[in-house]
Amino acid sequence: MTTTYPAPGPLRMSLADVARAAKVQRPVVSMWRSRSAGREVPFPQPATADGADELWDAAAIADWFRRSEAQLGHLPGNNDSVIDDLPRFTRIDPTVVGDLNTDTLAALLALAAITGSDLGDLTLTEVTNVARSIDPHDVFLLTEIVGAPINATALGICDELSNASYSARAALEALVADETRRSGGYAAQFEKLLAASVIAAGGALEIDPLRLTLLSPALVGVALAVADREPLADIRLVDCRDRATRSALRRLHAAGIDADLASDDTVTGPGVLLGDVRDLPNRDALDAVDDSVLQLGEHNLALFVGASAALTNSLTDPADVKLRDSWLRSGQLRMAARLPAGVMTHRHSGRLSLLLLGANPVTVPQNRLGVVTGDLGDRVLAELSIDDFVTDLVVATSAHILGRAHVLKSARLVPVPSLLAGDGDLVRRVVTDADADPSRGVDRSIAFRADEMRSGCGDLAEGWQVVPEARPTTTKACTIEHAIKEGWLRLVPGNRIRDDLLHAGSSGVRVLGVPELGGSAPRRIDRVELEWRYESARLTQPDDVVFAPAHGAMVDRVGDALALTPLRVLRVTDEGLAAGLSPEVIARDLSAQSAPARDVKLMRIRPIAAGQVAAIADRTSQIATRRAQLQQELESLEQLESTLVESVASGYARIESTTPDTKD
Repeated sequence: MTTTYPAPGPLRMSLADVARAAKVQRPVVSMWRSRSAGREVPFPQPATADGADELWDAAAIADWFRRSEAQLGHLPGNNDSVIDDLPRFTRIDPTVVGDLNTDTLAALLALAAITGSDLGDLTLTEVTNVARSIDPHDVFLLTEIVGAPINATALGICDELSNASYSARAALEALVADETRRSGGYAAQFEKLLAASVIAAGGALEIDPLRLTLLSPALVGVALAVADREPLADIRLVDCRDRATRSALRRLHAAGIDADLASDDTVTGPGVLLGDVRDLPNRDALDAVDDSVLQLGEHNLALFVGASAALTNSLTDPADVKLRDSWLRSGQLRMAARLPAGVMTHRHSGRLSLLLLGANPVTVPQNRLGVVTGDLGDRVLAELSIDDFVTDLVVATSAHILGRAHVLKSARLVPVPSLLAGDGDLVRRVVTDADADPSRGVDRSIAFRADEMRSGCGDLAEGWQVVPEARPTTTKACTIEHAIKEGWLRLVPGNRIRDDLLHAGSSGVRVLGVPELGGSAPRRIDRVELEWRYESARLTQPDDVVFAPAHGAMVDRVGDALALTPLRVLRVTDEGLAAGLSPEVIARDLSAQSAPARDVKLMRIRPIAAGQVAAIADRTSQIATRRAQLQQELESLEQLESTLVESVASGYARIESTTPDTKD
């Protein structure tokens, strides 16, 4: 039987495009093509070729999906809307619509988004006139439309793309995302991380609504992600007078954002600056950052993305070293993080890093300055918790002043003298004499703060107090490796268990993994199943420290839990208790440090006075119990509120006062 398909239309697709639309892997589409050959509904033949790549007509692909659904009773793949979504994954055949480039198509979609009209209802003259009225100074779309080889077919394609994406703006963003996949750019997940970081920085500055300056048009996706979540007072975009700037303005105007176009990077008021220096040589990148740093006031914070070779790695040029060290000495460098893999859609020539910089804290001596640093280079972006990263960034907005208590998720607070005395790498974990002690930078005032907090905790504060020492204890921090050799600690590896054996609920053996370290309710595994399948599985004991580098640590007070790799367990021996090792202190020290898995034994922990080990265990246990009670009470109140409102709203209940009326 011969199957005929419609005459080729203007939209083309590769097999990879079909796979993305159907939400399957690329080999699956190849399998559809080969298995259907010679059958009742064969896969269409290629319509054209783009170099070495064969391209298929999108209308024929849509028809093949319809016929396959009729034959099979369901659509092939994992997307029930695949036929409607196909136009979003297509490219235009220039032989059908003329020499229409991507910029012209983007400009037409932006025009449709701004006007809210279908372009197919307009004549070519009307399209040109509308473009002139919207962009009279030709800053974002007029050139791309006037004089371009636009025909009625091209306008119809724009409407088709808009309908498939549910709006012209969404179609424009899909077009940009497709171009980014092909030519390279920031991954969408990284733009979300940067957007959350910008919002957090604005919150730290107490600027509401937020003011954002984009020093590079490459970061416009971040601005759009911010605008989708928070109201913006304004967005300033530095005019680079290039194609990228015009593209960025199109996207902003399509989203209803009237950005100010600035002629230079002069800081004009409070707000957050966002810059991209990844493609600049080291000296140029550092100079670009320094130009902004010199202008930062107390109501400014700046975030810069660039090559690790310039921003965080050791530098060889003395002038470069001096320039970057000046940000450390002045206290303006607040955070330095080497970013994980996957930040770019295409492999970049080198690793990227991020810097957070602020105003010079002129009243703070250098020996009280610190920088939040983190090396995430051994991780991938998909595994990075945006919430954890932003938590560390929020700490960095004020943690440049040492002596305050901070809880960091994937970074550490390093004194500036330690960084200046190191090997020049801002994020690599190198233990020096300057920061061998995790207590460095904490002063005696923390004891008074602890007792003040205790006194505000009601009956929990009864029967004990926090007494300041005349001078701090002199016990030095040691490495985990040293503690293991002395017999104070045992390092127990995590367990590898099949995911499908784990379940939620309250029955079975508790399971501790990365989600549980982050506060999620423990999963469970059936005890009989565990003993049958994994007879050598290792369970925790009471007061074991369960941890994973870059994920945190916790004390398992109950024990009898299954720690999953990459988690490991540190068990304090009786000799360790006598030497002053406290599980609670160990968990805190490990949470404040970041190290590659291979360097775990080099992480440092602090012994305390042996007589304080039991005391801190008792008090922290009481605090944990009270916190759990309050959490349970909070959840009950939330459930009560929800149920109460719904019961009255539905008409099944009313609220009556049981208090006697005391009116005369």
